[in-house]
Amino acid sequence: MRPPDAGRNWTVARQCDPAHRCTFTLTQHLTNGQSRTAPLVPTTQDWSAKFPRLSAPCGHRDRTIVHGPLNSYWALWFTDHGQTANAREQISMPTPACGYLADDIQWRASHLIVANP
Repeated sequence: MRPPDAGRNWTVARQCDPAHRCTFTLTQHLTNGQSRTAPLVPTTQDWSAKFPRLSAPCGHRDRTIVHGPLNSYWALWFTDHGQTANAREQISMPTPACGYLADDIQWRASHLIVANP
């Protein structure tokens, strides 16, 4: 199950206060032009992000699109000095209208560095 607006583009942003204490956020850019952001929190094994619940289309009833609550949790492991991310993305959509949908996706992404000639 992959909701149609779940997009594959994302960014990590860092914000630091004057005392140099920094926080990170993970933003997923959705294919419908919107985005959603979650705090990126360090754990003993990875970095985790729990996105706010999102209403997403999950089916049709009486020629009307049915929406359900989409829950999304990511665990990220960074390697190559932060240039590569390995992720486990857990998605669930518990709704009586569409049944209980769940997916567990693992993927890897690398940041491309382009040097100016």
